[in-house]
Amino acid sequence: MLILLEKHETATGIRIETVAADSKYGAVDNFLACHDKGLQAHIPDLRETLSKDKENEKYFPKTAFSMITTRTHTIVSQAICSSQNRCT
Repeated sequence: MLILLEKHETATGIRIETVAADSKYGAVDNFLACHDKGLQAHIPDLRETLSKDKENEKYFPKTAFSMITTRTHTIVSQAICSSQNRCT
């Protein structure tokens, strides 16, 4: 992640003070790197997110979703309820 931040600072000439990212970047190394550079990090903890994913799998299994992949996009459709009505 630090490489991305450095490239951004170089390209824009603006010093980063706050980092916002999704849970993919929520690893300990990234939190420590932000701390060491004096950056405020707004990143969900990856371990917590993975734990929630496992919990949600009980209610919304991945097999309940279909995926359509085209050359340029991946589309994940809504889960189909057992009654064949779309879940909300």
